[in-house]
Amino acid sequence: ALLSDDDTALSVVRMVTQLLDALVALHDVTSVCHGDFYAHNILVRRSGSSQHPARLTDFGAAFCYDRTASYGPYLQAVELRAFAIFVQECVAQHSGNNAAFRIDDDQQRHVLEKLVDQCLAPDATMANVQIWWKQQLLKDISKAFDDTLESGVKEQ
Repeated sequence: ALLSDDDTALSVVRMVTQLLDALVALHDVTSVCHGDFYAHNILVRRSGSSQHPARLTDFGAAFCYDRTASYGPYLQAVELRAFAIFVQECVAQHSGNNAAFRIDDDQQRHVLEKLVDQCLAPDATMANVQIWWKQQLLKDISKAFDDTLESGVKEQ
């Protein structure tokens, strides 16, 4: 399950979700391109509340642009590509026997890999990728709810 009890997997999903939300807010709300979206510009909280485990920082290369201009989709594509590379790095870092923390759930790994595919699609936009990702999270919540109901019925 995407939103499992495993703190590491949940932290990765939360971090990816928060960073995607940040990019959508930058591009679709404020028409700002970060310009330097890479892991070295992300601060990760390792302890305490996991509600906000990640912060996008270093806006030194950021700039405003006209989303409706012909170049607008290209700027989004560049940032989506950088985001996809970040997600790939998260999956790689948390996979395999040498990982300090592991994403053991094949479904989590698969959905994160599909997120990368969504980001790299030729017609991808920030909003479309965000909608697709939120749908995956809702499917996971719905399945967990159905599983809980089903196990409750079996116990009675």
